[in-house]
Amino acid sequence: MNWLSRIIGKQAASGGNYIPAQQALFIRLDSHSLPAAIYEEYSLSGFESQLEVALGDLGEIDGYARGEADTII
Repeated sequence: MNWLSRIIGKQAASGGNYIPAQQALFIRLDSHSLPAAIYEEYSLSGFESQLEVALGDLGEIDGYARGEADTII
């Protein structure tokens, strides 16, 4: 089995059933390049709420990290 198959392949669960491997998606939001009005009008919590609705049962948001130049969700 190659390394990519180990990362995205199925994992055996108890009882012989298979569960998909856990994966993560990181979203980087630039904190400086958009006009100031965008940052004033839209909040991070509002974006997270809309993202949770869009994800539905496909996944969940596990927090964020805010730096000087960007925010990673």
